[in-house]
Amino acid sequence: TQSAVLFDCYRNGTPVIATDIGSFREFINYGKTGYFFKQDEYVSKTSKIINEIQPDDLIEIRKNCINYFIENFSDNCFEKKSSK
Repeated sequence: TQSAVLFDCYRNGTPVIATDIGSFREFINYGKTGYFFKQDEYVSKTSKIINEIQPDDLIEIRKNCINYFIENFSDNCFEKKSSK
């Protein structure tokens, strides 16, 4: 299954931090568009990830998220794929 929240985050340039369940791993490029962790590591990993992200890194990750959305899920992307 897919989460519409994940794609909405990318569209708005928000990196995703999620558990490694379902299809999240398939859509999160670790360190580029977000982060994931094992479900039982939620508390320890979430705080660590948030505290380790540097402001310059966050700017780059935000750009990556928006570009990932545009390349894979925007209306233009679907139009290009359907015209092939």
